[in-house]
Amino acid sequence: MLEEEQLKNLKEQVSNQIDSWQVPEEQKQAARQEIASMSNEEFEQFLIKNKVIHEEGEEQQQCIFCMIVEGKIPTNKIAENAENIAVLEINPLSKGHVLILPKKHISKKEDLPPSALTLANKVAEKIKSVLNPKEVTLASSNMLGHEIINVIPKYGNETGQRTKATDVELIELKEKLKITEDVPKVDLPKPIANPIPAQSPVQPETKEPEVKKETQVEVKLEKAPRRIP
Repeated sequence: MLEEEQLKNLKEQVSNQIDSWQVPEEQKQAARQEIASMSNEEFEQFLIKNKVIHEEGEEQQQCIFCMIVEGKIPTNKIAENAENIAVLEINPLSKGHVLILPKKHISKKEDLPPSALTLANKVAEKIKSVLNPKEVTLASSNMLGHEIINVIPKYGNETGQRTKATDVELIELKEKLKITEDVPKVDLPKPIANPIPAQSPVQPETKEPEVKKETQVEVKLEKAPRRIP
């Protein structure tokens, strides 16, 4: 049996997933209401049935964040490096709230790769330059056993409450905050400073012309001109 706080977090994550469905808003609302009306036992069985969690004794299924990393759940990715991705939070604490998700399932803060913080700082700088907040804070948290880093801009009017971002807002933010990976610079080979000089063409063999007895004609061969390379 999952703890109360775990079930609460899972309901929030399932609700976030529903928001990404490409269906009419009425269907999304009905699905959210159905999830909200479930008891803890009913919701846990729902999670087991949909392979979000596992029954005791079964092999553990992937967490939601691992599914996001693998592209099994749609998201708004703005940046990536070899070990992490950066996605927009769909229920942000403020405009431009970004999550840094390690590609591997990491459950402890001390196991976060240094590259996660590197990407978080890179995203923070992008947020500062585009959205101009008063400050940007980095905070680690553990959701469903997956350690993540929150990149949170602060403008001075935050309430501490999450608000659902619309699809239009997310698309606009994605375009503004998307970080294009630097293309590696390729050094072209430098021209050879002192090319090998062209050699004079090989002189073909010439035969001495036959001299008629009647007239003695002296034939002189001139050396072929040097080939200009």
